Order: sequence, then C-alpha cells, then structure tokens
Amino acid sequence: MSGDGSVWTVAALSALAGGNTFSKLLKYDQNLNLLGSVNLDSGISVEGMTLGSHGSIWIVGENLQQYGWVAQYNSGLTLISSMTFPVSSGNDAFISGISKAPDDSMWISGTLDYPHAGGGALGHAWFAHLGDPTTTPSLSAVVQSTGSIQWSWNDVERETSYRVVSAANANVSGDLPPDTVSWTEFGLSTNTAYARRVVSLNGISLSTSAELTRYTLAAPPTSFALTSVDISSISVSWAANTNPGITSYRVDRWTAGSATTSVTVAAASASLTGLFGGTTYYLRVAALNGDGMETLMSSALLSTATLIATSTAATIGSGGGAILYAAPSGPVTVIIPPQAFSGAVGVTLQTPTSFPSDTSPTANLTGSNVGIEIVLDQAVQPSQDVTITMTYQAGDILGLDAHRLIIARYDTTRNVWVPLVSTSNMLQRQVTARTNHFSLFRIMQAAASGTVDTALAFPNPLRPSQGHTLMTFANLPAGARIRIYTLSGQLVRDLSANAVGMASWDGRNQSGEKAASGTYAVFAQGAGQSKTFKVIVQR
Repeated sequence: MSGDGSVWTVAALSALAGGNTFSKLLKYDQNLNLLGSVNLDSGISVEGMTLGSHGSIWIVGENLQQYGWVAQYNSGLTLISSMTFPVSSGNDAFISGISKAPDDSMWISGTLDYPHAGGGALGHAWFAHLGDPTTTPSLSAVVQSTGSIQWSWNDVERETSYRVVSAANANVSGDLPPDTVSWTEFGLSTNTAYARRVVSLNGISLSTSAELTRYTLAAPPTSFALTSVDISSISVSWAANTNPGITSYRVDRWTAGSATTSVTVAAASASLTGLFGGTTYYLRVAALNGDGMETLMSSALLSTATLIATSTAATIGSGGGAILYAAPSGPVTVIIPPQAFSGAVGVTLQTPTSFPSDTSPTANLTGSNVGIEIVLDQAVQPSQDVTITMTYQAGDILGLDAHRLIIARYDTTRNVWVPLVSTSNMLQRQVTARTNHFSLFRIMQAAASGTVDTALAFPNPLRPSQGHTLMTFANLPAGARIRIYTLSGQLVRDLSANAVGMASWDGRNQSGEKAASGTYAVFAQGAGQSKTFKVIVQR
C-alpha cells in the first residue's frame, strides 16, 4: 500500500487464440475501486514489486529472452524507465526480488545461470544495487538556427548517463556519457516550438528536470518589395521563406538622420500610415519567432519618397467638422465648431508656393518654410473661432527658436502678417492657434519686446457684432502682466503675456460675464516698466 492509501497489484493474463502471456499493472484505492491499469511489455513475467519515492512503483521479473527485467512507473501508471540484464551470450540474470533501501536506492536479487563443462547451467545467487538517485539537473537552451537548438544543463552528482527527452518521454538524444553538459539537436523545423527535459540516470534510477520549451529561429523574409506609395502611407510585402503561419514580422522605417519607427504584423505585408508627404523613407523587415526573437533582416533595403499633396478639400455644414491635410511638412488639422457656418461651405486647404515678406506692424516676426492657405468657395467667414494646428520638421525652422513659434495670418487688406496667440508643442513639433478669418497662415518666430513702451492691442475697438472674438495684446516683454480696468477703477481682467510677449482677451470679466460696451484702461507691467493705454469694446 502506498502513502496515499492506494493498492498496487500485478495480474498475469493469457492472450486469446494463442500468443504470449502478458501482465497488467493495476492500481486500486483503499476501497478496492480500480483507479487505472496498464499492460506491461509482452511476455513479461513479474517476480516482485515495491514502492519507490514520490508514489512510484518498481517491478522486477524476466522477459521472453529470459533476461532480468526492471521497470519504474509513476503514480499515474506512466512508464518512467526500464532495463534488462543480460550478462553475456548464454548467461542469464534472473531477478526474483526487489527492495528499497532507506536512501531510496533499490536492491535487486535473483540467480545468475551460466553453462559449465558438464552441460546444463549452474545457478548462483545474484545481487545488484541500482545506486542512489541522482540530483535533479536544470535545463537551459540556446537557439542556434532555424533548424537547431543547443540544450544545456548543470553536471549533477552520481549520474551514469544523461538523455534529452521529448514531452512524450521519447529519448531524442540517445544516452549521453556522464559529465555531458550540452547536446545540440539538429533537423528541426523553422520557427517551431520544441519541449524538452533532461534526465540524469544512475542505473535505472533517474531525476528529470522541469520541461523547457523553445522555438527555433524564423527564417529571414525574402522578396521584400513596395506594393503602393501614397501621400501619407507606404505598403510593402515579402515572402515567408519557410516560416509557418504563426510567424510575426517587424517592419522598420526611418528618414535620414531620424530615429527608427517599427510596426509588428502577423501577415507577410504591412501598411505604414501617418507619413509625411514628399519625404524619403528607408525600410527593412525582419521575422520574429514564437519567443519574440528576431532573426536576420531581409537582405533587401528599400527606399522611396511619399507623394506630395498640394491640396485637400471638404464640405463643412452647420454641424462643423475637422479637416486633415497631409502637407509636405506634416499634418495640418483645421477644426471647425458647430454653427461656424449657417450652411454648407466648401473648404480647400492648399500648400502655398511662396510667402509675402515678413512685414508686421504688431510684432517682430521671422517666417519659416511652413504655411497653409485656406480658401472658401463662398464670400463668407466663420462666425466662431476655428482651431488650426500645423506640423513642422526640424529643417523647416533652421535658425528659429522653437520656444517662440506662433501662427500668423496674412491680412490681404493691409498686406501685413497678424500674429495669433498660439501654443507651441515642441515634442510633437506642432503649433496651434485660433482664428475666425480664413486666409494665408504661416509658422513664424515672434520676438518678445524688451519694454512695455511698444505694447499695443488689436483689434481695437473689439467689435463682437462684426465677428471679433479676441483682442490681442502684443509687443510686450515675456511674462508681462496686463490688467484691464473700468474707467472708475474696477478690475475687469488680469492677464499674463506668454513667451513671445502676447496675450488675448475674450471681452469678458473675471467672472466670465461679457464686458459692457465702453472704454477701458489697460495697465501693462514688465521688464521693470509700466504703461497705461485705452481699449474700446463695441457690442
């Protein structure tokens, strides 16, 4: 009886219609309910059995060749290992008993028969010690190629041999000599999972490592080629090159002097989106095995330039909408709020071929190479502020300070640039501003003033009935403070200039209420100076 209360027994059975006898190993619970059984090898005659460690069962006897036979089964009736004991031609070792020693090693006993000069065979008592169990090895692996894996382990004590076995306990390496610490398995399939364990043996006593699964390498993709090139996207494809369907692939893209961007896909093709028009991209592809290991990249390196977009058009109704334009320097987004137009209006975004001079009466501006022209198909303008976001590349602002970038609108009536209060996102290389008048727009650098003496406000008067939504204060020192008062001295609004010396007032007081029509006093402080001037609101 084993430690869990189960009972083991062996039954000798005869085959129907002739044939060899065979034995069956059976396991019962303590109530003699059958838990399972397994047929032993054909012709096995069982002479003894005993319990081993961890609920295993050891059986001894002899086989059809009259050799001594020893086998070990685990508690689940699965064969762990077996061994026969022929001594030499004509000499047979018959095993009649087995016993476990206190150290969990096994002793077997029986008779050894061998021929003698008078004829017949003499029988002598025979004993064998199967040896102390070995310590348990630890398995590791190095994937070497698409068809080979090197399995390695630590050299354990008291071993007489090693073997590498599959998940189904098949001996894939054959028995390896003692002190062996690695074995390379060849002839494997590309990017395929292999589960292995290493077994250390001492006689037929063994210790088995934990199972380890590794994938062979994927093969480098071949036939890497472009399938389509658009303004903001590139599509590529390649051949799997013996890789199975589970293989994933990583496509790298970069521009000259830029960091690499990667996308991983499960198919043998990919579409790269969000690209800049008129830009040259370089591309490579590599395969990844089931463990995420990258193999060699495709030998092909592709380069191609995306198409240049010159314009995009959309129809915007009273519900508003967003327009995205893939401009050469990067995406331009125009967000039009609901009710900005009373009906459907055609809006075209196009890249200007040139820019007017940097003239501006309200700021010290220096222009970049990035701009956008917004044209409407009707003689109307939005009644609410529209948000414009423009993207630039490092080469577009050479010599300019990214901290001081704004968007300016070109006033075609006065032929001057009007700076818009803007937000610069240097991480995304984008500048955002609001406007209620469509015309030509450009990313420009605005320099803050060194004195408040140059401060000015526009439009002045602020006429909301004519579509004015903001009054802009410009030509101020960076961080200058602007306080707006009624003529009786009541504070209406307290503002601060940004890094380029600009601030905006929406015509409301500190509580968010609309300021009444009238004249207001503006007190500006900055760079250790102050200035007072007047502005007007006409509703």
